[in-house]
Formats: sequence, C-alpha cells, structure tokens
Amino acid sequence: MFRFMEDRKKRIQVSKDFFNEFLKLMDHYNLVDEASKKIWKASMHPEEASNVPKMTATEDRAAKIEEFKKKKLIEAQIEKLKGSDDDKDIKEFWLNMIYQGIMKSISGLKSIDLEFQLLVYRDSLPAEARKPSEPPKEKKPIQMFHIPKGALAGKSYMFGDGEEAELPSQAPLADPSVVRTYQETGERVAVDVGSNQVNDRVNLRGQMEAQVFQPHWNQPTMSLEEFGEMEYQDMMRREAEEKERNDIQAAKDEETLEEEERQKAIANDNMKDEVPKGYGNTKR
Repeated sequence: MFRFMEDRKKRIQVSKDFFNEFLKLMDHYNLVDEASKKIWKASMHPEEASNVPKMTATEDRAAKIEEFKKKKLIEAQIEKLKGSDDDKDIKEFWLNMIYQGIMKSISGLKSIDLEFQLLVYRDSLPAEARKPSEPPKEKKPIQMFHIPKGALAGKSYMFGDGEEAELPSQAPLADPSVVRTYQETGERVAVDVGSNQVNDRVNLRGQMEAQVFQPHWNQPTMSLEEFGEMEYQDMMRREAEEKERNDIQAAKDEETLEEEERQKAIANDNMKDEVPKGYGNTKR
C-alpha cells in the first residue's frame, strides 16, 4: 500500500474515487443541490464539460460569493444546534453536517482536477526538466575585522575619522588589504573602532538596505514618553510666561491702568470714525 501511495497521480485518483462515492450516496438521498451536482458531473466527465461555455468573470465571482455565504450559514447553523437535546434540532444538525461534507467534497474535487492537470503537464516534460533544482550555495561566513582607533589615520577618506581623514588621491595606500577587502563584492565586513562613523561609511550595503526596505508610511520620530516630556516642558514654559505677565500686570499702579484704558478707548473711537457703520455687511 505504501508503494502504491508513492505515486501522486494514483493517490489523488483514490481521493477522487472516495469523493465520488460519497456524492453518489448523497445524491441517492436527494441531498445534493443542482449547483453542486453540476460541478460534480463536470469533474466526472471532463470531456462533456469542455463543450459547455465557461462562466464569465462576473458569473464566477457571483458563484463564489454565493458559495461563501452558504458555507457561513451552514457553519452558523451547526454551531447553533450543537448540544441540543431536541429531536428536531438533532436531525437538523446532522443534515447541516452532511451539507458541509458535500461542500468540502466539491471543493476537494476542484483541487484534485487542478492538481491532475499540473501532474499531466509535469509528465509531458523531458526527464532533464523534471530533475530537482540544485540546493543554494552556502554564503560566505561573516568576516570580522577589529581595527583599533587611530589606525586608519592617513587612509582613504571613507575610513578616516572626520577631519583627520585625507581626500582620495592617486597614490597607493600603505595597507592595501583594507581597501581590497572593502572593494570585494559579496563580502560582509564589520569594523569595530569604537565609533559609529566608520561603520556607517563602510557598511554601504546595510545603509542601502535600510533605505530600500522601509514601509510606505512615515515612521514616528520619537516615543510616547519623549513626546509627553516635550509637551510637559512646553506646558511649564507657557505657565511661567503667563505667571510673568500676571506679575507685571499686578505691579502696575492704578494711574497706569487708567491710562491704558483711556488709550484703548481712544483707539476704539478712532476705529469707529474711520470705518463706516455697516461696512462689510453684505445684507445691508
């Protein structure tokens, strides 16, 4: 039996026979609806189904939506009637279980027909094309280079530390192994010099990956704690300014306050003289 099941085409044919026997039994009791019966007969007699015009994309979509709704309704009925002691509910429960089994059988037949077509196409290919692909080659191990701080003085500007780095020139470097290691494609180099500047310059591949593999939405620039701290500092600054204004207002004497009120009234009267009454009112 194990050797028999090694052949994939025979295996799916056995599964298809089991589905067909189940559907034949259910059809004998008139439990298979017309839509399911149509798909079942097309799977049993593909030569006859080839002469039938195929459904359009709209019709196929409508059929899938209807099938999905029916599936959800059956599952809801099964969940509702589960555990009931009423004879009518028990009968309804097992009928829905049978309907669910019919839907699963029809879905299984569809999958088997698609897989059978793929297997037929695979067998039609030459033997060379059916060989399994070679396993991927192993990647080179990560090489670690520990360069002490200050050892890159006088090297290329990409390896120097800030202002001490020299601009690139035509003259060869004192230690060309460092540059050659950097220029070799496919190697991943990690430099530990106690500063992020050199790492950022050397690991260009990591920088490019960080720029490419990013989500399309804007990322947050601070955490909630940082934002809360910023809001708190802003609130304290506003409260200090308001307190300073109140202190200045309280320090004014009565004569100064009267003068400010008088100047305010004069400015208001001047505005009324310059602006006619009803000016700007569109409903006048």
